[in-house]
Amino acid sequence: MTVRHLSRRVWLAVFVSSSVALGAFAQSPEPGALPPLPGATPVVPPPAGLPPLTPVVPPPSEAPPLIPAAATTPVVPPPTTAPVVPPAATTPAPTVPTATPVIPPPAAIAPAVAPAPTPSGPATAPAPLPMMSPMPTAAPELPPMGSPGPMAPATPPVFETKADVPSVTTTSATMKPATEVKIGKPAVEGLAAYAMALSEAKIAYGKVNDYSGHVVHQDRVRGKLTPEQTAEIRVKGKPSSISLRYVGPSAMLGEELIHVAGRNGGKLRMKPSGTFGTNGFLSVDLTDSRAMAHTRHPANEFGIAPMIDLLERQLVVEQRLRNAVQVSVAEYTYAGKKVTRFEVFTDRAHALRYAYRTVVYMDKETKLPIRMEAYDQPTGAGSPTGELLES
Repeated sequence: MTVRHLSRRVWLAVFVSSSVALGAFAQSPEPGALPPLPGATPVVPPPAGLPPLTPVVPPPSEAPPLIPAAATTPVVPPPTTAPVVPPAATTPAPTVPTATPVIPPPAAIAPAVAPAPTPSGPATAPAPLPMMSPMPTAAPELPPMGSPGPMAPATPPVFETKADVPSVTTTSATMKPATEVKIGKPAVEGLAAYAMALSEAKIAYGKVNDYSGHVVHQDRVRGKLTPEQTAEIRVKGKPSSISLRYVGPSAMLGEELIHVAGRNGGKLRMKPSGTFGTNGFLSVDLTDSRAMAHTRHPANEFGIAPMIDLLERQLVVEQRLRNAVQVSVAEYTYAGKKVTRFEVFTDRAHALRYAYRTVVYMDKETKLPIRMEAYDQPTGAGSPTGELLES
């Protein structure tokens, strides 16, 4: 090979290498274009027999700096892909039974009543609470949970409060002979029932305009008890008026008492017994001795309404004086009517006391009083229940 051929080959190799470098520089991708393939440079192989000129050809590692970094961003996916696939640990599981052990099993409270741990293992029991009393020291004496023991006393028998419950007999080795327990009807508060009955009587009488019938009364006048007196009674509400005509006893036959509120100067028209005709009437005061010869009350205090007022006034006086009032209640039949019998006791004697014992019969149908009895204070063996004042 001549020098000419050698120089030509050298020049050709230099030309090829410089062309390749210039081509790579001219064809560098713009921002956002794809980089050249790594195998593009060895497309033109060097002539055979010549050694590779490594200093002339730039190394392949220098080509990547020519590619902007922004070109590789769309190719590589973002590192954080957690929102695409949610992790299984973030999903709540409220329906799993083992996830909510709110109530501890019975074994968790066993240390509170179980015996102290044995010395074979380390003491792992928690320290007692600050507010706990010294009672846990006696816990080892209790039997384990679920085992029978003498600690639970026998449950006492429970009796129902019914009238039809049979009698029960209980015996015990430490008790005295058998004790019999009988259940009866519950006690009735007599005073409250009596006050309620008086209120119902006032309401019932408020619906009455007028009435007529017979009144039978007996009074103790000047220390002497009169015989029973029977009179025909007529009462009107408007105007308030009352008429009494006696039909017995024979000594009072023909006597009449008439009073009309607001008329005749407030006086009573009276016709004595044994006289006949309208000419026998006299105008007297309500408290005249001739009109009250056989009674403790004037004529305008006869009838149902004055009786209710008298009983209510008696109860009010005793309550205002803070005196004890005892009332017993019972069911009776009087004059063919079902009644409630109230027996009222006012033990403390005072000037305003009406009577020591008062007996009242209330008609269950009409709620009105149909009989009243008043008794004086008992004086001893002669009158253990007290003398009758009036009825």
